Amino acid sequence: LIQKVEMSSRMRWVSIIYTLGIVIMFSAIWVNMLLPLMQTGEKPDTFYAIFIIDLAFIMPAFAILAVMSVRKQGLSLILLPAMYVLGITLLVPVGLGEFLKPHYGHAIDWAGAQLYLGVSASFLVMVVLHLRSLRVGGSSSIRA
Repeated sequence: LIQKVEMSSRMRWVSIIYTLGIVIMFSAIWVNMLLPLMQTGEKPDTFYAIFIIDLAFIMPAFAILAVMSVRKQGLSLILLPAMYVLGITLLVPVGLGEFLKPHYGHAIDWAGAQLYLGVSASFLVMVVLHLRSLRVGGSSSIRA
């Protein structure tokens, strides 16, 4: 069944470019945050685990699925929406958490909140578009 999963070429390329954009964007953000800490020998206070998980597992998984999509491998077409949902579940709490900071004596990072919630919204759009365009063996779209 996985070998029969297909989607339009246009949507597949939108998904590939979007996924690689996510990899580039978050890898650049995390590396730019880590470089000054590496130069001073400091350990990040709060996001240490996120750096490790994202740079060692999440971003490589996105990149691998993008490459698999370039190769038109059906498994990637099924797993990419799952990765987008994972992105939503990881980023929405971080974005909403910004609004709790005043309760703990910290200022809201509006740019961070917008980034995390904006990317979460884009993940949601991609999930819907991606799932609507999936087809099995030339049949109509997969719909629940």
